Amino acid sequence: MITLKIDGLEKTLRKFKRIPPKLARGINVAIKKSIFQLEADTKPFVPVDTGRLRTSIGGHGGGKIFRNLYGAIFTNMKYASWIHEGKMRRNGRIIYLKGMGKARTPPGGKPFMELGAKKAKPEIEEYFKREIDKAIR
Repeated sequence: MITLKIDGLEKTLRKFKRIPPKLARGINVAIKKSIFQLEADTKPFVPVDTGRLRTSIGGHGGGKIFRNLYGAIFTNMKYASWIHEGKMRRNGRIIYLKGMGKARTPPGGKPFMELGAKKAKPEIEEYFKREIDKAIR
């Protein structure tokens, strides 16, 4: 799972004893846009053999969760961490990805979620700035 932290958001929210409804709506809009941005920016980094892993991110076999002031995107493919981290646990032992497989995943894995988050970060920051500015005007 990837956690994105928006610098200054907690400080802004602490200024209010409770979050005004207009601000909460704006933050929820920014969260939703951010999750979709993260999905779009992550998928190109996913190594593809059958396409199931790429499709599962935020979609079939995975999903998106939206709640008040919370959002998540995920996959439930068992081998996702094998591809992402380049290792997995089997029978109590850690097995490392050693060479390029059909999907051309490099040894050591390919951290597609981290790469997608890094690419999406400027847009995500902009979503929050824009929505918070709109809410406090």
